[in-house]
Formats: sequence, C-alpha cells, structure tokens
Amino acid sequence: SYSAAEMLTKPYLLIHCNYSFLPEVARRQFEAVPAEKKKLLWEDETGHFQYYEDATILDRTVNHAVAWYQEIIH
Repeated sequence: SYSAAEMLTKPYLLIHCNYSFLPEVARRQFEAVPAEKKKLLWEDETGHFQYYEDATILDRTVNHAVAWYQEIIH
C-alpha cells in the first residue's frame, strides 16, 4: 500500500519491469518511499514469470541486489 510505502525509511530496492504485474503502480509506490537510499531497477524486456523460472534472469537479479546492498553497506 502507499501508506506503508510512505513509512519506509530503510534502504529500499525495487526490481520491476514493464511485463510484470501493474508496472505503473510499482513506479508510484517507489516514488512514495521516503528512504534516502533507494533504487529502482527497471528491466524493460523481462517478463514477470522469468524472475521465477529463468535461472539467467534470477542470477542477474540476485547479482544486482547483492551489488546494491554491498554498495550501501560499505
């Protein structure tokens, strides 16, 4: 919910795509997050189920997440 998003102050990473569920809602929710450290990683061509079924996409997504959290922690 947007009210929950407005309360997030911890580092926030959102990975989403045009072919996933409600992309316009994901963008609005990201904008509602007030956290100082936040990142939106938008993958234009990735489909929703690829995040669950495609090992290449899953590996790439995990690597993005690990790299970002390492960057903000160090």
